[in-house]
Amino acid sequence: MIEINKMIDTLIRVRKLTQTEISEQTGISQSNLSKFLNTECEIRSNNLTNLLLTLGIDLKLEIQKQINDSVGVKDKSQSSFGTAVETLLRATDPITAGTFIDTLASRIRTKPNQQVSDAIVVVNNFKSSLKNKRREL
Repeated sequence: MIEINKMIDTLIRVRKLTQTEISEQTGISQSNLSKFLNTECEIRSNNLTNLLLTLGIDLKLEIQKQINDSVGVKDKSQSSFGTAVETLLRATDPITAGTFIDTLASRIRTKPNQQVSDAIVVVNNFKSSLKNKRREL
């Protein structure tokens, strides 16, 4: 299986961009970018997100599209299911939102596939941000 590092490197080359240009646009040092593209190191998730955005890949929109496809939302005029859930969770108090996330994650009845595992990571990250908000209150 091809590694994401190599896929990103290929995309950079196909688009005739330089590592220096990418480095300047993303804030990732050129040496770290080079090491990442050569699979010599990993980069932080926020740097990966910035790198992908620089290359025109919006990971958040892609994940929302996958959620919509999974729950059967095909009509573009319909609200994104992921966006709707996120909006509702943000509108409620952090304790209620955290409880909802815990309940949802605990109710998974099958062994999670990669998509489900990734979704659990996303909601757990959201829950962590809620905990930080609670501390601020």
